[in-house]
Amino acid sequence: MICKNSETPILYISQILLALLFIACNQENKPFNKNGWQAKTDFSYTNRDAMVQDLMAKHLYKGMPYKNLMDLLGVPKALTDLPPDVIAYELMTEYKWNIDPVASRTLYIKLNADSTVSDFYIKEWHSEE
Repeated sequence: MICKNSETPILYISQILLALLFIACNQENKPFNKNGWQAKTDFSYTNRDAMVQDLMAKHLYKGMPYKNLMDLLGVPKALTDLPPDVIAYELMTEYKWNIDPVASRTLYIKLNADSTVSDFYIKEWHSEE
């Protein structure tokens, strides 16, 4: 009888921890907003990965002028390995135990010769470890 009562709180705590883990792992999409897009803690953008689907579906469009794009998203990430007609925005970078990244997601936006958006897409990268 005593053993059964002591197991009940452990069962409840286990269920609560499982529910919290499920909530934490189940990232929901968020509506895009400029302030949330720019929000950054330490070295990562906290909302971009969750907002990118709404951004691509409702706010970003082919033919968008460069000025409107900059007003919407701000200055893009400076990547030296990009062609001159492509800009990039970091969505997420994951690190493990050291400073080397193990995964990332980036939004790429391709521009026409007249500096309007011609295409946009997301690329994911994972280390080979």
